[in-house]
Formats: sequence, C-alpha cells, structure tokens
Amino acid sequence: VMQIPSPFNLIGSRYEHYQGVVWYRRFFRVPQSSKGKFVKLVFQGVNYFTDVWVNEFYVGYHEGGFTPFVFDISSYLNYSSDNLIAVRVDNIPWGVSKAIVPYAVCDWKNYGGIYREVYLEIAEPVHIDRVDVISKKLDELVDLEVRIVVSNHDTVAHKASLTLEIYGVLIVAENIIVISPVEVIDLNNQVLPTTLIGEVEVEPGEFRVVRAILRDLDIRRWSPSNPILYIAKVVLYVEDCFIEDFYVQFGVRDVRVNAIHLLLNGEPVFLKGLARHEEYPDTGRTVTVEKIYQDLQVIKEMGANWIRTSHYPNHPYTYILTDRLGLLVWEEIPVYWFDEEGFSIQLVRGIARQMLLEMVFRDYNRASIIIWGLANECSGYKWRVKFLNELVQ
Repeated sequence: VMQIPSPFNLIGSRYEHYQGVVWYRRFFRVPQSSKGKFVKLVFQGVNYFTDVWVNEFYVGYHEGGFTPFVFDISSYLNYSSDNLIAVRVDNIPWGVSKAIVPYAVCDWKNYGGIYREVYLEIAEPVHIDRVDVISKKLDELVDLEVRIVVSNHDTVAHKASLTLEIYGVLIVAENIIVISPVEVIDLNNQVLPTTLIGEVEVEPGEFRVVRAILRDLDIRRWSPSNPILYIAKVVLYVEDCFIEDFYVQFGVRDVRVNAIHLLLNGEPVFLKGLARHEEYPDTGRTVTVEKIYQDLQVIKEMGANWIRTSHYPNHPYTYILTDRLGLLVWEEIPVYWFDEEGFSIQLVRGIARQMLLEMVFRDYNRASIIIWGLANECSGYKWRVKFLNELVQ
C-alpha cells in the first residue's frame, strides 16, 4: 500500500535508488448521479512516462514529470459498481537517453511516481474549461480582454450564454493559503457588475472561445510592494438554465525591458532573490500548501522580491501564493545541461515544447510570473538557437 501523492523512491526508503517502472492500482466508485456527465481524470504531476487504464480500457499516456494532464474517462466508467484504475509509471534513469526531458544526471534527485495530486472532476456535458484575463491597456483606467473556453461533450448542439463579474480580493491571515478563489473574494469591492459577455451555439464535440473586451475599469496594478489581486466570476447558462460559476484569481501589471533596466509598471525594478527547489527530506517532491507558504514567508522575511522556481515548474499552489505574497517569479521548463544532440532530438520530438505549453496554460493568470525560462546552462550553440527560436514563436 502506498500513500498518494508520494514519490516511490523517497530518501531512506527501501526503493530509494530505484529508477524504473512502478504500477499503481485502485478501486473507486462514481455516484450514479454522475452518469451522463463529463468525468475528467486529473493528474497534477507524475514522473515520467504515464500510461492509464480504467476498467481494463486503455485511456491514454503522457510524457513529462512536472506539468498536469487530464483524460476524459466518462465512457469507461461503471456508475453502479466498482471501477478499477491502473497506472503504469516509468521513471527513466537520467543519463541513459537524450530523448527525455531532462536527460542529464545532475545534483538533485530523480523522484518517480505519482508525486502530485490525482483526482476526478465531474461537470455537465457543456461546461467552462478555462478563463484567461489579459490586460490590453494599463493607463489610469484599464482595458481587459477576457477569454472563456466552453466545450460541449453532448451529442447535440446547445445554446450557451455567459455573464461576467469582477471583484477585489481580500487576503487576511486566515485565508491566505486557502486556494479556492471563492474564499478570498471581496464582495464589498465589485469592479464590474454582472455583464452579459456572450451567447454562442456550441456544436457536439466543439470547443468555443468567447472573447470580451472590457474598457476603462478601475483596476490597480499588481507589484511586490502592493500585490493587488482580483477575482473574475464567469457564470454559464445553457438554454437559459444555470450550469456553473467559474472563478479565477488574477492581477494586472506591465513588464518591459529597455536598454538598461527591467521595468515593472514603468519603473525600474532590481531583482533581489534566490532559487528554490521543491524538495523536502521526508516527502521528496510532494508538497503541501502549508510547506510552500512557510518557504515563501522565509523568502519574504529575507527582504527578497524575486524567486526562481528552480529548473522545473513547481506545484501550482506556489504561484497562487507568490501572487498573494508579492514575489516576482522566473518559472521554467526542465531543459538543462542539453548539448547539440539533445536540442536536435527535441526539435523532432517536441516534448519540451509540449511542456512549455502545459506550463504556460496552467499558470497563465499568475501576475507574479514575469519570466518563462526555456533552457539553463546548455551547450551546442547552433541547435540551441534553433530550439529557442522555435519555442518563442
């Protein structure tokens, strides 16, 4: 029996030095009331290759150890009896193949297994997949673009309508580590009243992007000294019936570079900070929001305004908290110590590009992230330049 989430090769354990294949099996039940709904299996982080079966049906696979992935398992489930999930994880040893990311033997541990949370999400067939908030103008008043992705997993078309509200955020000691945006919303500070932003027909199997431009909003900029945040609340109706509300924490800031300075909201900013590895003696790379918060508090107390989350995407809670605490962030994909051959392989395989997209889509609304890192301490100038040019396109 193994506690999940947890690496299978913790320091001091029987399998501390093992890198290879591990199988997981678990029985679970899904309520009968969920039949006909969209059931999504979510993995927040598994290292490195993952194959998944549900009730002996092969669901799919994922490659990469630091970014999330999901599977639609609605059609594989038994809604009146037990279900069996089987997961095969292959933690390939570093130094045996340049096809994986990362591949070089380095000075930290290659933890394997289901080391971040895995869970089910159950939604109506037509639902909101994501909401992104983009600042378009940052003058005294702010223009925002809000993009909402709505998907239809039903067999017939549906008419969907969406409303939007924007509120301020109220962070206090009692709620700062509560991840749900609903728990930090300030209902006494409504920036945008309920506004109809879109009515669309969504065909079966279709993903529709609804865009809305909001002009001249009284929204203040986020900064380390004043980490002001907001909550966007999007409500979905299908055939005029309420389906769900969807909340997103966001902030707005402007980041630029001139010939001399890094500019944050038009002012030069000097980065005072450090790099933080996501690793603990007792739990390896498995973390809790409490541990993350303790680390970030120490960093703030040191007088830092900036953190590099090492050479791989950290747990998503990290960046929700850096937003709230006011820490600038450099987040990057695990492309380190690559040579020309490693870069040339990735230009064909595209796994590093996949990781970049998964990282950016996961953390898109985080105001604290000002740099996306693409590579670290690598050689091979010719292929490195080709690789970097492809990723920035």
